[in-house]
Amino acid sequence: MSDTKDQEATQRTEKISLLASEEQKESDRGLKDKVSQLSVHSKDEESRNVSAENLPGGYAGNKPSTSGKADEKLNVPQEQKDGSVNTKEPEFIHSESVSVSNRPSLLEAYYLNQRITQGNEQHTEKKNDSSPDVPRDTEEYERVKETDFVNRVHTESAPNIVDVLELVHAAERRQAELDAQVHEEANKKLKQAFQKELKNAQAREAMYADEVNNLAREIMLEKEKAASALELERKMAEEKLLEELRHKEEEADLKLKKAELLSKSEIAAAVAEEKLTYMKDVRNVKQELEALHMILSTQSEDFHQSHTVHKLAVGAFALEDAMKRGGPLNKEITLISSSYGDSGSDPLLDAVISCLPEAAIKRGTLTPSQLSQKFEDLKSEVLELSLIPSTGGGLISHVAAKLVSAMKVKESGRHSGGIAAAVSKVQCYLAEGKLSDAAEVLENGVQGTKAEVVVADWVKSARDRAVMEQMLLLLQAHATATASSLA
Repeated sequence: MSDTKDQEATQRTEKISLLASEEQKESDRGLKDKVSQLSVHSKDEESRNVSAENLPGGYAGNKPSTSGKADEKLNVPQEQKDGSVNTKEPEFIHSESVSVSNRPSLLEAYYLNQRITQGNEQHTEKKNDSSPDVPRDTEEYERVKETDFVNRVHTESAPNIVDVLELVHAAERRQAELDAQVHEEANKKLKQAFQKELKNAQAREAMYADEVNNLAREIMLEKEKAASALELERKMAEEKLLEELRHKEEEADLKLKKAELLSKSEIAAAVAEEKLTYMKDVRNVKQELEALHMILSTQSEDFHQSHTVHKLAVGAFALEDAMKRGGPLNKEITLISSSYGDSGSDPLLDAVISCLPEAAIKRGTLTPSQLSQKFEDLKSEVLELSLIPSTGGGLISHVAAKLVSAMKVKESGRHSGGIAAAVSKVQCYLAEGKLSDAAEVLENGVQGTKAEVVVADWVKSARDRAVMEQMLLLLQAHATATASSLA
């Protein structure tokens, strides 16, 4: 229904637009015709003026005529009493065959005949008396009047002819001004008529536009009504659908509650039975897990102890290898101390590590061969400095000590006395690997001499090496005992 109304309104709008366009075209066509006719009339006026100016003597083509007046009014469209414009075209537009003879005579307009006939009154009277009575406004009268005028002109003297020509030119100019004024007034009135008609056309166009706008508003109102109706129908359908859904949900809930009530007792019995079975199974599984936990704990403890013993043995072997090389012992001591991990610590192992000299751990110890080589390098100096008291001596004391040490016979045997015997004992102890005894013998032998300062470093290195060897033996014995207890 709304589509049919829209189509009808659209058709009415198109018809109104077509009528407005046709009226506009007709009005434009009428304006063009009027303008063309007005331009034709203007061209005719100009051609008549040009032909009058080109006459010989300035007057040859002008004929005296009494058929019109100079101040004759042109018929132009007049406004009606009700305010509307009479669109009838001016009469001078349709009178294309206007003749020059119908125009008012120049001599009559400016009363030139009075001036020309001043000296010829007698001749004129005679001529008028001799001429028959001719009625006015006839061709015969015009012809007689023209003939009389020509005769009078020919009887004029030469100066009078010049005056006549000047007056004719003045009259022509005056006539041209009058024609231009009349033409301008006619154009002004015609322009006013055209403007009035244009305003009427614009008013009609505005009326048509208002009607189109009204139709458009009506169409919009119809569309809004149709849209509101569709929206109302949609809302009603949605409400109906929601109501049906609510009913179905309520029915489903009722069915579900009935099913729950019917199966509630059966479900409770099944749950109780399953719970008893589950508790029995859980109890059995718990007992099995406890037994398995005990077994795993025992195995884990054994594995941990085995791992600890393994790390302790590896640390002892690594310490032995590092001592053979004479390098630092930081990594090996750290490995031995971390063998027990987070499970605790071994008091014996802690006591052994705390008794180790820090210098030996950081820098390492000299090997037995290095100690022997270093002692051989110090032996001659020790023999020489042992003859100098600890308080020092002069140059003679040093020279004498050097000569005595060079000439002194080597002593042998462990029970002999003197510095030479002490040096010999140190060499024997070094060969047997008794580093602690060698250090003690050498320290006692050079006591109270200048050589005590020289051998202090070697004695300390020998004792550190002896301590490290003893600690290594203790660690190896402890690792062996722990491994034996696990077996």
